[in-house]
Amino acid sequence: MKRFVFLALAFLLTACAQGGGFGDSDKLRAPDYEKYGIARLNVNEVQIVNAYIPPYHDPNVEHTLYLPPYVALHDWAQAHFRAVGNMGVAKVQILDASIVRNSLPIKNDFGSIFTDQISTEYKMHVKVRVEIISPNFDNQPYTEVEVSKTLQTPQSMTLAGRDTQLHEMVTSMIVDVNKLMNKSIRDKLSNVVE
Repeated sequence: MKRFVFLALAFLLTACAQGGGFGDSDKLRAPDYEKYGIARLNVNEVQIVNAYIPPYHDPNVEHTLYLPPYVALHDWAQAHFRAVGNMGVAKVQILDASIVRNSLPIKNDFGSIFTDQISTEYKMHVKVRVEIISPNFDNQPYTEVEVSKTLQTPQSMTLAGRDTQLHEMVTSMIVDVNKLMNKSIRDKLSNVVE
C-alpha cells in the first residue's frame, strides 16, 4: 500500500512539474499591443470609455477569463490611438465585449457513447466606436466596427484547454478589430488621421 501511495504521489508531482495547466502563463499572456501600430489622430485628447458592463452571471462568462475582451480592447485602444493635434477629443467607446456560453444538446444513444460530442458553444461579440468631438466639425463624425466569433468545445476538453481556446479567441478578435478599425478610420475619418 505504501508503495502504491508513493508511486501515485511521484506521478502527481511529475505531472505538476510539467505544467500545461491554467498557470501556464506563456499561453495566456496579453498580446503585444505595440505590434498593431499607432493611429495618429488630429485631436488634443483620446478618451477610452468602457461602456460595456459585464453582468457577472450566466450565461455570460467574459469576466471569468484571464484576459477579458473588455480589458483587451481597452489596452489595445490605449496603445493604438495617439492624440497629435491641438483641438478636439477622440472618444473610443467599448460598447460590447461579451462572451455567452450555451450548452448544446448531447445525444445519449448507443452510437454516441464512443464519440466526443460538441457540448458547449461560446459566442463572442464586440463593438467599438470612435467618435470625434471638435468645434472643427458641424456634426460629430464617428466610425464603428463589430466582430463576432464562435468557439465550440467537445465534452473531453479540459478546463485548461478551454481557457487556452477562449484566450486565443480574444487575441484573434483584437487582430480583427485592429484591421477593421484602421480601414474604417481611413474611410470615414480620413480628415482626422495624421
